[in-house]
Amino acid sequence: IRGLSVLTSFTWSRTMAANGYLNNGGAGLRDKDLFYAVTGSDRPFDLAFAGTWGLPIGKGGVVGSNASGLRGQLLNNWNLSWILTADSGTPIGLPNGVTFNCPGHPSYLPDEGKQSYTQWLYNENNPGCFKNFPQFTPVTVIPRVSYIRGPANRPQLALSLGKKFGLWGEGKFLQIKAEVFNVTNTRIFGGPSTANPTVAPQPVANIKPGEPGSCSGYGCIGSTQANVPRQAQLSLKFLF
Repeated sequence: IRGLSVLTSFTWSRTMAANGYLNNGGAGLRDKDLFYAVTGSDRPFDLAFAGTWGLPIGKGGVVGSNASGLRGQLLNNWNLSWILTADSGTPIGLPNGVTFNCPGHPSYLPDEGKQSYTQWLYNENNPGCFKNFPQFTPVTVIPRVSYIRGPANRPQLALSLGKKFGLWGEGKFLQIKAEVFNVTNTRIFGGPSTANPTVAPQPVANIKPGEPGSCSGYGCIGSTQANVPRQAQLSLKFLF
């Protein structure tokens, strides 16, 4: 099919829920009401840009417009499709069972909001910033807030190129298609560690400082890839 069709969607949203208790450990401290907060799956911004282009080659096109017979079978009915997606990061679950009280630093985020893989959450003085709750102390801090999020999903591109071969008999085709996912092989990493906030993070040997996995401990982002690397596949389909 000749021509170009494009579909773009952009979503700006907020997902909230009340499905848990701040105090759920017994000892007579359990809340009577569920807490209301942003969910762990909330993504405020979601962009998708997709399209299909019937390449202008073969019969009636710019190239090989008079193609027929075997030449026509090779040149006609080529289509290029794509989808580009990008999303915000999801909220990070804050450490449980500790209070954050850091002198001169009011936020969980690094100074001036300058996040890095080694300090996605403020951890320069973290042993002194966190204190364990005394026994039977009610929890009052909501475990998720909208301004503390993991890395955003960097743009991901998928492409496909395919064509149909007309076969003998009406409405019968052979379709061949090549598809590539994550064309640019862009890596997306998970959120930072929120475990053991009263222990200082430690550098990891043989990994360049500032890279994912270059430190372990609270506020550090590991080297595990959260999305799939570049993948390619070929398919052959009989349509009737």
